[in-house]
Amino acid sequence: MRRFVVVLIGFLICFWVLDILVGQDRPAGGDPVFTYKVPEAELTPRQLLGKKLFNDRNLSEPAGQGCVDCHAPGSGFANPNSDYPDSQGVKKDRFGNRNDLPAGYAAFSPDFHYDQEEELYVGGQFWDGRAKDLIEQAKGPFLNPLEMANPDEKTVVDKIKQSDYADLFRQVFGEKAFDDPQQAYHYAAVAIAEFEKTREFSPFSSKYDYYLKGKASLTEQELRGLKLFEAEDKGNCAACHPS
Repeated sequence: MRRFVVVLIGFLICFWVLDILVGQDRPAGGDPVFTYKVPEAELTPRQLLGKKLFNDRNLSEPAGQGCVDCHAPGSGFANPNSDYPDSQGVKKDRFGNRNDLPAGYAAFSPDFHYDQEEELYVGGQFWDGRAKDLIEQAKGPFLNPLEMANPDEKTVVDKIKQSDYADLFRQVFGEKAFDDPQQAYHYAAVAIAEFEKTREFSPFSSKYDYYLKGKASLTEQELRGLKLFEAEDKGNCAACHPS
C-alpha cells in the first residue's frame, strides 16, 4: 500500500509540473489554445488527402464518426469528451477499452522496438505500443467494432470511392489505386499518417517550447518545477517525458 501511495504521489507531481511547463496561452474563456491550421495551399496532395480522410465522418458504420471526433484539434487531438474514462464508438452503446491516445505530437514517437541499452520496449502507437507506427495505428479504428465499426477494409474503401475527394486519392496513388481494396486501405492509412506529421498536430506553441527557443522566461516557481521534473533523485519525470 505504501508503495502504491508513493507511486501515485510521483505521478501527481509529474502531472502538476507538466501542467506548469507546457501550459498554453489562454484566451478569456480559459480554454487551452492548441489549434494551428496549416493552410491547405501549403499541404502536399498526400497531406491534403490525409486531412480529408481524417475529417470524414462518413467512414464509420453507420456514418457519423471520423478520426476528428476522438482526436479533436481543440483538445490536443485527444478525446474532447471528458464525461467517460474511455472513448465512445459510433454505436452509442459501445465504448473502447481505453480512452484514445492523443494524436498531437504522436509523429515523434519512435517506431515500436526493443531498446538494447535500456533493456525495454519503447515507442509505437496506442497506449500499449501495439501499432508499430502512425500508418499501422491509422488502420485500427476503422475496423474496431468498438470504434468506427466497419466490417472490413472494402467497406471503408468503397466509401472513399464515393467521396468528393476520390479523384484526389487517384491523383496521389494512381488511377488504379482502388483496384485492390487491401492496398487502397493501406494507401488511406499512409495519407492519414502524412497529415499527422504536419505542424497542425505539432505546433510547438507552449510556453515551455518558447522557453527552449529562448523566446520566453520561466517564473521562479516554474524553474523550481523544471528542476524537480528533471532531477533523477526527485520527480525524474524527464526519464519518460524528455524535452
